[in-house]
Amino acid sequence: MSNSPLVDYTQWSPNYSSGRVKTDIITIHMVVGQASVEALGNLFANPSRQASSTYGVGYDGRIGQYVDESDRPWTSSSSWNDNRAQTIETASDSYYPYAVNDAAYEALIKLCADICKRHGKTRMVWYPTWDEFETQYGGHNDGKTMYMTLHRWFAATSCPGAYLEEHMADIARRVTEMITPAPTPAKKTYKDVKSTDKAIMWATQQGLVQGYSDGTFRPDEPLTRRQLCTILWRQAGKPEPK
Repeated sequence: MSNSPLVDYTQWSPNYSSGRVKTDIITIHMVVGQASVEALGNLFANPSRQASSTYGVGYDGRIGQYVDESDRPWTSSSSWNDNRAQTIETASDSYYPYAVNDAAYEALIKLCADICKRHGKTRMVWYPTWDEFETQYGGHNDGKTMYMTLHRWFAATSCPGAYLEEHMADIARRVTEMITPAPTPAKKTYKDVKSTDKAIMWATQQGLVQGYSDGTFRPDEPLTRRQLCTILWRQAGKPEPK
């Protein structure tokens, strides 16, 4: 199991359990302070604290790693959750609603997308209550979905704070947009062109030619100056005239 290539800083924590069940959940936490990734690393390096997370996002958008993705961090007050979740501590204000600044928020979304991609997920979903999550997770896990959970579902805590909780739907939407494979365009054919005519098929796939609305290409008709200019303009990336 690989770790994120987005990591800027690494300090391994002694607070973890070897191995994990799977990775199909991401749990986003708040730091309650505009901490750096180094400060988080020092925090989790203390064995007596008995706490850690897989990753951390600092106030400046840098990403730290403290537990290998193949192991279970001690983050969510739930061995069930931590055995399935990659956990991310996120720098935030130390007061309500515990807002996250733009640099940290954007880095958080990129990190979530990276985790999803490397674990073969094609969408990220958010259910705002434990009951909804439990129903969907238990009955509709297709292996391609990354789920989201909240720390406060497992302990008497306000984590991840009002700001992040209110943004969970936005995070799921944006991550899904980043990781959903683009649909493969249908292969266009023409009534009067053989599929072995590689030049015409290539030009069509490149978007340089389109054929006619009746499904023909009319390969033997002369090319007008307008058509030639259109092809050259498309090949140049459709620039605006100066």
